Amino acid sequence: TLFPYTTLFRSSTHQEPNSLAEQKECEMELDGQALMKIDVKSKEFNFGDMYKYSTESKTLWISNNLKTAIHIRIEPDIEPLSQSYPKTIVIVPGNTEAFIITMHSKYEQRINYFLKYTINYSQTFRLKITANIVPPTLHIIKPLVKFDFKKECMMHYLMN
Repeated sequence: TLFPYTTLFRSSTHQEPNSLAEQKECEMELDGQALMKIDVKSKEFNFGDMYKYSTESKTLWISNNLKTAIHIRIEPDIEPLSQSYPKTIVIVPGNTEAFIITMHSKYEQRINYFLKYTINYSQTFRLKITANIVPPTLHIIKPLVKFDFKKECMMHYLMN
């Protein structure tokens, strides 16, 4: 279940650094030890079979176990992921924040994509995204389906 954006994110959540000190923290290049303290909960999202024009979302949780703030930017540069949000977020020390990765496609296609996310403007990682967008289908089990319309609904068509 997804929560509205305002419910999911705390009031301390912000998309860009709030101060010069936080800006400096978010511009630091992190070494391997520091990167191990950033916990990305998912490495892959498989949306499976989805109907064209349908929308499905998954939550990418990221925890910052460092003593400094970090800046994360996602790059959903294909149309089916363009509704994902937020595009950037600052995670203060000890907090966990989320990106809503949203899949929506107008076309039948198989998607095998690597969503790039960048930590502190310099270190880029990838999250594998897969989906199979299929046309909607209607299966009718009974050999005869009766459509019944009320007379008042049909009056416009009967009079013309």
